[in-house]
Amino acid sequence: MKKEIRSAVPDIITALLYIVSGLIMRNHFDILIKYVYYTSTATLMLGAVRSALTYLMTDKDSAMLESVVNIAFGLILLLKPSSLLFMMKFISAAYMALLAFIHIIAIVQRRKDNAGSRTGYFILIPFEIFSSLRLLFGKEHRLQQLNRWLGMYFMVYGLCVFLDIVASFNIFHRRKKKKFHIPLPAIICAFIPKRILKSINKLMDNNELPIDKINHTSDDTESDIEIFIHMADTLYGQVGHVDLCFDNYVLSYGNYDESSYRLNGMLGDGVIEVIDRNKYIRFCLEVSNKHIVSFGIKLNDEDKMRMQWKLKDIFENLTPWEPPIMSSQSDLISSTQYELDYASSLYKATDALFYKFKDGKYNKFKTYFGLSTNCAALVQEITSKIGVSLFDFSGILTPGTYYDYLDSEFRRKNSFVVSKTLYALPNRS
Repeated sequence: MKKEIRSAVPDIITALLYIVSGLIMRNHFDILIKYVYYTSTATLMLGAVRSALTYLMTDKDSAMLESVVNIAFGLILLLKPSSLLFMMKFISAAYMALLAFIHIIAIVQRRKDNAGSRTGYFILIPFEIFSSLRLLFGKEHRLQQLNRWLGMYFMVYGLCVFLDIVASFNIFHRRKKKKFHIPLPAIICAFIPKRILKSINKLMDNNELPIDKINHTSDDTESDIEIFIHMADTLYGQVGHVDLCFDNYVLSYGNYDESSYRLNGMLGDGVIEVIDRNKYIRFCLEVSNKHIVSFGIKLNDEDKMRMQWKLKDIFENLTPWEPPIMSSQSDLISSTQYELDYASSLYKATDALFYKFKDGKYNKFKTYFGLSTNCAALVQEITSKIGVSLFDFSGILTPGTYYDYLDSEFRRKNSFVVSKTLYALPNRS
């Protein structure tokens, strides 16, 4: 028991930090402002120096631009500290406006696809627009009110983390699955894959991660399903992607029909790929230049049956789809075009199967939307049947949300998350 308590100390400290931070945000707004002011100014100035040194060593124009921007904002804060409040108000208002924009797109798509109830969006959108305008044009106390709510959120989150730690020390040593989990805000979770990717790349650059597979297990228990978290050095790759693997086959959901792209690929027809696990991992590493972190989950017999029934139900609502390389006019398409088309490249390398959703109970997934009905939303749809249930007030789930949740569960005793595996090719930039 002492060993288990010692291993839980980092999580206990994290929980206490969230609770204390929440208390400060809720009750000591002046302390929060001073902290944000000093840390922001120092971060901007240090970032400017680092970017300038990067420019001198690599001659990258982007590094010089980053240095100039950091210096500009740093000087603004130094010369006019009151500008910090305006920046905080503007960022908060912009975030609420972004949520409203996301939910407007979601409600339009749901209406187009005849995808169930939209009542929640009709409640959220006016609230988000009103809050955005109040934050932008209102007085300072509006920002204080927002911080009180955020403070309460962080306090509840920290308390949930602490209770999860306590629950992990059960005397019967049974693996427990939570039926409900409150994650960190989506805006924070969205950047988790980028941070993990940066850490992995740094270890590889220092030759501290020289092998292509690193596996850690909490015990000798084999997993029954895996959840893959992808990350790559691209714009969308830094936000991440999440897949589900069951019975050695991967289910990957995304907007893989490039002919249906809208909003620069944020919207498109939802496509499910079914791929052999080993072929898919090899393709992701060698062709897509990704890192994958796999979390293994142990299921009991009842959960296995639920998974099988859920997947059967989903596949009954799918219809086969062919990427361009499989079409009847494939002989008119050059191999160069295949390489530009992700689905065709995947088919050539793995013999993957592709499906789209037909009219039915899963209409909301007919259209993929990167900020609503995305890869994480489909994985949530499936895994909620086995007790892996995430909830976010914004309605936005991200791959980072899953990583944060599964990684914290893996570190705990008697967790249903029994393995964590990194797949990555060495010496990559």
